[in-house]
Amino acid sequence: MLWLARRVHFSNTDAMGVMHHSQHVHVFEEARVEWMRRNELMDLHIPRGPLVFGVLRLDVRYHRPLKFDDLAFVACEGRLQGALIQFRYAMFAQASRELVVTGETDLTAMQVTDLRPARLPLAVREKLRAQTWSSTWPPNPPSEAELATLCASTSPQA
Repeated sequence: MLWLARRVHFSNTDAMGVMHHSQHVHVFEEARVEWMRRNELMDLHIPRGPLVFGVLRLDVRYHRPLKFDDLAFVACEGRLQGALIQFRYAMFAQASRELVVTGETDLTAMQVTDLRPARLPLAVREKLRAQTWSSTWPPNPPSEAELATLCASTSPQA
């Protein structure tokens, strides 16, 4: 499981002063791209590789608002399910440790030239099949010790 820290910027908020609902999807994408980077999938994606990963499904569930300058932590898991790469996300407010939003996306590999489905290389499929997929979701929020590690290793966007 990947954890990322993100801070709510003023430009992420709406007229009510809370993080706009569309901004959570941007954070999910940041987590997904970082997960793909850490799992060596970025070398397959343009501009470095012959594929793109198209989003086929997006589901978002909002639980609590975040406000300007709040610090949040997002968890991300990914796995191969048939021809789809499935991702799920859970975002927690740092101050209250409350669940803020959960989401899921399904992606498929496509050829850059015609956007037709493409088969992932065998080594990549095997690596994705070996990914840990938690039996319960969302996970527990990070502990205080995990928060300290996250804050040290992932500097929140200022």
